[in-house]
Amino acid sequence: MNETKLIFLIGMPASGKSTLGRLLAEKLKWEFVDLDFEIEREQGKSIADIFRDEGEDVFRKVEAGQLRSLVGTATTSTIVANGGGTPCFFDNMAFMLKIGIVIWVNTPLAIIQQRLADKEIKKRPLLASHGDKKEYVNELWDKRKTYYQEAHLVVDPSSDSMDEIISKILEAYTGSKHSPDIT
Repeated sequence: MNETKLIFLIGMPASGKSTLGRLLAEKLKWEFVDLDFEIEREQGKSIADIFRDEGEDVFRKVEAGQLRSLVGTATTSTIVANGGGTPCFFDNMAFMLKIGIVIWVNTPLAIIQQRLADKEIKKRPLLASHGDKKEYVNELWDKRKTYYQEAHLVVDPSSDSMDEIISKILEAYTGSKHSPDIT
């Protein structure tokens, strides 16, 4: 029987989790899921609208439920790009660590700051509501890095090539309780 394998990508907003996830999924011939996209599809509104209309607490509950639902219905090996705060709430990090490989996409903060200075800020409700984006990103980093550091593996897409990242993933599977037959 072919075991369904799961890779969870975590990291700061604009770290490149979705971009990396799509590339990895294509290279490994796995499914790719963006958790935020799935939440928007399921809720029928944008993440920003959920934050505005219902608040962060409701969003985080929906997020945790969607993560568990997605995992419970996965029938093929899947790479999941999570929102930046996903690992920090409702024991999501412990859940992901238990059932898959968690990879921290540790893009340097200077690169993240530059990306967030661009047009995509409106899609990121926590950032859009703060005046000093750089200071707020630093605060988020300080709050979230403890969770991110629990990941099985750390990659930096600004310095690691795709082949290096895939090699690290293969090593992570080989060295874990999860099936090493990733390809």
